[in-house]
Amino acid sequence: MKLLVLFLLIQGASAGLFVPGLPVCAYLAYSHQATYDKATGKYHWPAWAWIWDNDEDGVAPSWYREKHPDWSFEKTAFRWSALRNSVNNLRYVKGVSAPGRPLMYRTWTWQVPVVAWRTWGFVSYPKVAAVQTRQFYWKAGWQPNTGWPVISAGGGNGFGSAGPIEKPREEYASLARNQEAAR
Repeated sequence: MKLLVLFLLIQGASAGLFVPGLPVCAYLAYSHQATYDKATGKYHWPAWAWIWDNDEDGVAPSWYREKHPDWSFEKTAFRWSALRNSVNNLRYVKGVSAPGRPLMYRTWTWQVPVVAWRTWGFVSYPKVAAVQTRQFYWKAGWQPNTGWPVISAGGGNGFGSAGPIEKPREEYASLARNQEAAR
């Protein structure tokens, strides 16, 4: 029961800091407040905004900037710090993270349609071209390896795998084209 109360307090603090973090991160990003640390190769916010920084990856990791080449540095830093990893450094506050605490974790599979667009005259309409078996997850608690508190859900297994279980996306696109050609 104590761990449940602690987890809810941590999530409440995170949610409470998320709201002011939106304008803080926007200000820091769009007024060019990120400084580059040559030793680590990462950008960071000023010390007063440490709670919204990301000590592990910085405020705009290079791999995330490469993933979104059409975004400005400012947009990348804001999206990474305020939306994707909001209040990230809260996990370093004493008592927040501890390996060995419980994690509720569930996965399931689901048949997800792959939609292809067909054209009839001047009208385009969607048609199911194939079906993928995808894995989804839900987890809440503390990560087993790091002890960081987490609450999340989405595609994949929640530990870095988000692809289809049976075949990669390109094979399904190829399958859909072959099915269309056969008709």
